[in-house]
Amino acid sequence: DGGVDRGSIDDRTDLLEDGLLDSMGIVQLLALIEDHFELQTDWDDYDPEDILVIGPFCAYVARYASAPA
Repeated sequence: DGGVDRGSIDDRTDLLEDGLLDSMGIVQLLALIEDHFELQTDWDDYDPEDILVIGPFCAYVARYASAPA
């Protein structure tokens, strides 16, 4: 589990600031999400909170993963 207390992770958890992922881990996560859900996203258009904070990031993925192609 990498020493992470899963009980301390919630919708406000920042993946980078809270040390869950480093910058390369963020890039890899975004690539995996795009590949898995077949998304074409320009991440530069988004507020960093939408990408780095679990709640907004999950909401983004849920919204676009369920959108018709």
